[in-house]
Amino acid sequence: MKETKRPPVLTLFLPFEASRDFLKEIRENLQKKIPGVILHIKIDPTLLGGATIVYKDQLRDYSLKNAIEQNKAKIAQKYKNA
Repeated sequence: MKETKRPPVLTLFLPFEASRDFLKEIRENLQKKIPGVILHIKIDPTLLGGATIVYKDQLRDYSLKNAIEQNKAKIAQKYKNA
């Protein structure tokens, strides 16, 4: 029996409800880079800003929450010395 190839899936986590125009632009750009990709949008307000992307079992975290977590010590030190 012939194996059916599934289209690639990209999950995009956003901290807000995106407009149709915004989502259309994202889809169009993704289709150029990854033809046939299926885009899943999930809302996660804890991200604060930016986005998190999951594609092919890899996570890319471009969220404000992650940036704050990664720089927590620097931020605390800056305000401690202020």
